[in-house]
Amino acid sequence: MKQTRFANAALALALAVALAACHSAAPEETPPSSVVPGPVETAGPVQSTPAPPPEPPVWGEQTFSREFCAGDGTPVLQVSYTLPMVQNAAACPAGAAINAWYQAEGQARLTEAEEQHEAQVADYDVSSALGFPFEPTVEEMRSEVVYEDRGVVSVRRELYVSFGGAHPMVYRLSEQFHAESGEKLAFADFFTDADAVMERVAAAFWETELGDGALSREEVAVACHPENFYCTREGYVFWIQGGSFPAVNSPMEVVIPWDSLADVSRYG
Repeated sequence: MKQTRFANAALALALAVALAACHSAAPEETPPSSVVPGPVETAGPVQSTPAPPPEPPVWGEQTFSREFCAGDGTPVLQVSYTLPMVQNAAACPAGAAINAWYQAEGQARLTEAEEQHEAQVADYDVSSALGFPFEPTVEEMRSEVVYEDRGVVSVRRELYVSFGGAHPMVYRLSEQFHAESGEKLAFADFFTDADAVMERVAAAFWETELGDGALSREEVAVACHPENFYCTREGYVFWIQGGSFPAVNSPMEVVIPWDSLADVSRYG
């Protein structure tokens, strides 16, 4: 009887240990969270500040000048070249390119004057030795912005050269620039048919005093050069350079209206 009670007690103890082990091995249940996640904040679109619109050029001047003298201090060559300059180049897209072009042009003119210096000194020395009067050569250039429209900036320049005579020689020059990039434009950038344009230009000159019989039509046509033009409100102005014909010291001009070249013009 004692053995039976002992066996029953041992069995009951074993069952209790087994039940306790099963209870401790069961995973604990985690109660559901009562916190509801809020919306995820995201950065809004970046508001970029629009670039300010480009400004039109504000024109000024830059001058390249120098006086060259002989060994005794006598002036033999005086030069002064006044060229355009865009004063607000930082805000005007074309300004930097235009300024750079005229900076190079001014420096090139001074270099040419330096190369003339020795020849002028030699002329002065010969004149002094022979007792002849001597007048220094004087070069003066003036510039003017004559047109700003249709995406084009047009500049007209005149070079006055005096050798001491009564009438100085006058030479005309011009440049056309793209109004947005400042790129220098050529005749071919304006016209689609060079031959047709120059035929009309020569005909227009022939209708002036050049066609009075002193010159042939061929001579007038040869004196017309494609790059000798600039723009105005009235149209294209072409010129024949001073000195191209006898007794013609200054440029001769004709105006070709925009409409007259509209069929062969890129800017009509």
